[in-house]
Amino acid sequence: MPGRSRQANLFFILNNAIRGAIAESLGRPCTWGTYCLELYGWLEDFANRVERLRSADEKACNQYLNDLSYNALVKLSKKDDGVSLLDTSSPYLLEFRGGKKVLYRPLNQPSVRRKAAEHLKRWYGDRFSALAPENCLDLVRPGVEALRSGGMELPDACGVFERWQGEAERGERDPYDLWAALLIYAQTELLPVEGGPALRTGGTANVHMASKGEIESRFSLEERYLNAKRLVVINYAGTSFLAGRMVTTETHSDWDIFFLNLSRGGTEVRIVLTDPDSHAAEDAARYKMRPRTLMEDCPLDRIIGRNIHTLRDLVWRYPECDLRCFLTEVALPCAYLKAEFDDPDRDNLKVDLYLPSFTEYGPAVEVRPGRREQTVLDESQCDNRLRQSFLIFRKEQPELYQSFSDNMEQILAHSRELEL
Repeated sequence: MPGRSRQANLFFILNNAIRGAIAESLGRPCTWGTYCLELYGWLEDFANRVERLRSADEKACNQYLNDLSYNALVKLSKKDDGVSLLDTSSPYLLEFRGGKKVLYRPLNQPSVRRKAAEHLKRWYGDRFSALAPENCLDLVRPGVEALRSGGMELPDACGVFERWQGEAERGERDPYDLWAALLIYAQTELLPVEGGPALRTGGTANVHMASKGEIESRFSLEERYLNAKRLVVINYAGTSFLAGRMVTTETHSDWDIFFLNLSRGGTEVRIVLTDPDSHAAEDAARYKMRPRTLMEDCPLDRIIGRNIHTLRDLVWRYPECDLRCFLTEVALPCAYLKAEFDDPDRDNLKVDLYLPSFTEYGPAVEVRPGRREQTVLDESQCDNRLRQSFLIFRKEQPELYQSFSDNMEQILAHSRELEL
């Protein structure tokens, strides 16, 4: 729609389809203000700020609610309590950050959807008490259809929500979970995620120690990080985290959804890398960084700079991504990667010891046209085999976990933020 941002356009298309279905079922119009207050009323801060604005100036409040169809759910300023907003140059005041309007961004995760679903069940029961609960799907289907017909080219969202709709129609999924997921997606463009896989810790061990490669094969990326609300990465170069696909639009697996949501701010990511101009970076290039293979055009002393470029490109392409990068001059004795979840029992922290390696690289061979790759002469001395790692889960070793976690936060606090 002309004059709307991509996010506001998505909000309008999906919610307008659902709003139309509600109006048809009720047999009377459903205004945007009424719709947003009733279906997004589970966002307590949104509802509370609207009520505060209404008590200060009802005309300004009505204007704000009507304008939501052009803005999506934008935050009202907290500074307007008790002030007549019609005395200002604008009928209402919005909250801004970095020159941009601040949108509500609820996570599309189970705990948030449960809260929204309970609200929607109460709302539906009040409005349509004569209908069976599963009839709420009649209101949701138009929203899913709007994903296909809205002209926004959203293959990932179509695939996910069509699958979820099929599950709801077969009785395999709570239809209100689908409805909540669709409302959150319309507001944030975050795809819904499930609860995450169970961690297969096994045995009686409460600290899991092995080589870096063995730990990573024993505990998959999905088990350790899928649906994390916060990731903190502290290491020399971040190659393990940055070398893979950060975002993919080719498939619809939960892991791909994680990276799609990462690009849209679904996970807070804080990365600390070694300052490439520091003595610590020199030491890392000489003795501490030994990936098994290395592209000829990226020698060891350029890895950190290359990865910083990758981060800048990611943030440029996905401005909603909640990613900040910091640089440290500390000669790190180990690498850290911490994942925090809504469920603290899933919180985990991996430590990789930086053992010095003295192996060199063999001659480069062409792996594809224009790209030549080197391999370490002694594979026992490459990072994945030489570095010894241990994985700690908060629920199994709370004191040890907290000790390392506190150290990570101290390193983060004493590092210099890099402008991305």
